[in-house]
Amino acid sequence: GREAAQAEMASVRALPVSCSHSYINGSFQFSINRETTGWLFSCRCYLDLDEQVQKDNCPITDEQAAEVFQVAWEEGLLHRVRAYQKPTDGLFAYDAPEYSTFFAFTDGSTVDAPINPSSEVVGAFRQLAAQYR
Repeated sequence: GREAAQAEMASVRALPVSCSHSYINGSFQFSINRETTGWLFSCRCYLDLDEQVQKDNCPITDEQAAEVFQVAWEEGLLHRVRAYQKPTDGLFAYDAPEYSTFFAFTDGSTVDAPINPSSEVVGAFRQLAAQYR
């Protein structure tokens, strides 16, 4: 539940996720960063076909950050990033979306993978972005 998510994510300092897509409305960049003054949220995304939201370093509450981390925990995002292994088949799709999911921790360590964070995690970030229309 929420306590387990908070415990696992307590050491997370930053969670940026992004997707570069040939269809511009499918592209997004989101990040939550812990600073000494609290949490900051940044985004570049389309909420609708023609409504783009771009915000940099907007202060958010601990509760807003916890909502995103709760979804990330439920989706096993940190585990999936840590477990990622680069494919060895040599195949590459030129028109496929390029994803990046990254965690930075309070001890200075980082872990990242070129994986889709999941529609649920992206949805949680989009809900936060919608508050800054």
